[in-house]
Amino acid sequence: MPRIDLHCHIFPRNLPDLASKYLEDPGPWVSLRESSCPGCRAMFLGDRFFRDIQPNCWDPETRIRECDALGVDVQVLSTIPVFFSYKRQSRYALDLARIINDDLADVVRSNPSRFVGLGTVPLQDTQLAVLELKRCVLELGLSGIEIGSHVNGKNLDDPELLPLFETGMSFQASF
Repeated sequence: MPRIDLHCHIFPRNLPDLASKYLEDPGPWVSLRESSCPGCRAMFLGDRFFRDIQPNCWDPETRIRECDALGVDVQVLSTIPVFFSYKRQSRYALDLARIINDDLADVVRSNPSRFVGLGTVPLQDTQLAVLELKRCVLELGLSGIEIGSHVNGKNLDDPELLPLFETGMSFQASF
């Protein structure tokens, strides 16, 4: 029986400078910078240091070596919650979701026996979220999406989110 690690976060391997990319939506964006920790990167939220991250956060080969050492056969990969960007303008959240999902799909395609991917969607805009869910599953080959437990004060039982869940259920019925 394979050993599956169901909760593994991954960063895009080449994260653009989001603060420069999204000038019209200021506020602390995540960035990765040089770190004093050898082989690590420093994660910042705006100008505030958040934590150092190790190569297993962005490098699939490091993940595979660590999985082999621990006897893990498959990891289910998803982004970190700070990248959900639910408080951001929808168009920027969608753009960032696409960057994350494209990178994640590349990682999964390169190692399909070791990784399963769950994309992210701009949940603050249900219409865009449905479109990105469809792209994640139908075009990128991801297995689904990871979402937060609430979005801008709305719980997941909010009627506005129903089209997203209906779309997800239609995929489930086809598998």
